Amino acid sequence: MQYSAGVAAGGDATTQPAGTGCRSPDASTNGLPAPTLEAMIASRGGSPCVYAPSSFVYGGVTYTSDTPNEWWSNSTLRLGKLGTAPVNSGPAPGFYTGNTSLRVAFKGTGANPVTYYACKEVFNTGSGRNCSVIGTGSYVIETLGDGRALSFTNLPPQTAGLNYTLVLVERGGAVYYGFRNKPLVTTSARLNTTAAAALLTQLGVAVPDPSTPVALTATSYQGTWDLREPGTVPSATNGTTVFVSANGNVSCQDRATSQFEACTLTFTDLATGAFNYTNGASTATGTMDFTTGTASGTFSDPTSTPATGSFIGARR
Repeated sequence: MQYSAGVAAGGDATTQPAGTGCRSPDASTNGLPAPTLEAMIASRGGSPCVYAPSSFVYGGVTYTSDTPNEWWSNSTLRLGKLGTAPVNSGPAPGFYTGNTSLRVAFKGTGANPVTYYACKEVFNTGSGRNCSVIGTGSYVIETLGDGRALSFTNLPPQTAGLNYTLVLVERGGAVYYGFRNKPLVTTSARLNTTAAAALLTQLGVAVPDPSTPVALTATSYQGTWDLREPGTVPSATNGTTVFVSANGNVSCQDRATSQFEACTLTFTDLATGAFNYTNGASTATGTMDFTTGTASGTFSDPTSTPATGSFIGARR
């Protein structure tokens, strides 16, 4: 979300005329959706709105803010939060929750600068107040799939307490909060061949020979395989679906009509997945790849145009 230019510019609200600057109507809302990363960046320049001390009543008790009473949610973005104190529920520890709200603004020196902050969190609203600078860095924008992702560099040490890093993603005319999981280091212990064989022997379980190649059966290829002509778009009405059951039985469905049809599929080489296929007057030969879940081959169908050609496919 982003606020109007007047609210985003911050300033001393006690000296601004009603309806302008930090006293604009949208200051009491969450703002409007940011359409692009650039628009979001322009609206988050790190200039707080400074209000007179404020208070709220909770559980019959009045809680009052610090002085100054700086509102930073207007011009910074949330990076994360340190602490688990609830917002607007349970006993109130005071005007603030005691959690630390980590925030960022697009300001500073150099290319694509950002400034990081540690802020107080208001108990009844969760908004960020009275922030202090804890570091500087920069941002990077990259294209990922059909979106644009903004990430941060040189994050402050305080963010080590978070189990993710913030990413902001622009897709379809809107900007969303996203995240990347942090790399984790784990250790584990496993039995080598000698130890595994000793344990299995003690358990009375047959000891497998790791050097023995995998022996594939028709069951190895069980699943739902969607076959279609190359160059066509996968869809619910395009091509043929072949169902291979756990016992190796096969059934087929015409995707265009949704009708099930009698068909046969016989593997000629289980190691490679080579097969012959018949469906009425239509025949085909090809392979199903056990490891990649893909299929390919050629077909002959005197009832179709063209009568011969190739096909590709994949296991769902």
